[in-house]
Amino acid sequence: MCGVMIIGGGPGGSCAVLVGELDGGWRMRWRMRLFFWLVRLQARFPVVPRISFDPVPST
Repeated sequence: MCGVMIIGGGPGGSCAVLVGELDGGWRMRWRMRLFFWLVRLQARFPVVPRISFDPVPST
């Protein structure tokens, strides 16, 4: 299951597109808009910590 869940249940629009759902109607369109709006928000103002792909130093 996709990691993006929208309040109210069900996977978000981005997950539905990834699994091949192309005829989702307005419900999928608003979820996709919300997803991309959150991506832009995260790019400008880090709402959650960014993922670091640097190797963890061994102790």
